[in-house]
Amino acid sequence: MRNDLGTLPFDLKDHFKSKALDLDIEGLINTIYQNSYSKVLILSTKDPFYISAIANKVKATVYYDALEIDLPKINEAKENFPADFPNQIHLLGDQKLDFIAIEGTNQDLNDLFDKYYSQLNSNGMIAISYANNSKSEIKKLISHLKLTGITYEVSYLSSKYLFIVKK
Repeated sequence: MRNDLGTLPFDLKDHFKSKALDLDIEGLINTIYQNSYSKVLILSTKDPFYISAIANKVKATVYYDALEIDLPKINEAKENFPADFPNQIHLLGDQKLDFIAIEGTNQDLNDLFDKYYSQLNSNGMIAISYANNSKSEIKKLISHLKLTGITYEVSYLSSKYLFIVKK
């Protein structure tokens, strides 16, 4: 566990008018810490607070997908709240990743899985929010995971998540 548990950049949450649950963000941050993940991708088209808060709190390199971020909104927040952006958020290339959080996307989850699972390092993890993504796409993805024998678990942080592990 990190030392500053419970201290998220709440001024950013207000600025973004975020409805993100603090315990979900804390859970994702602690997952990154506990597993010593160093390369993290956050996909959150609908709420920039997720990537901003996680980048603020982790020592890992945080990446974004150009299709999954409102960069003008993030840049405006950086200008207004520079202290809340101590760490750079990087555009993802073909880097290997340790952790991927999908908090809300305009892309199909199955397409994202196909795109990013191969970029996961061994023992890497994907966390997909049930609250912010299509239930039918999640069901379809779970069927695919069962067929291919890929390890997964449905569990809770504050909200329900699908966790997929690459062995």
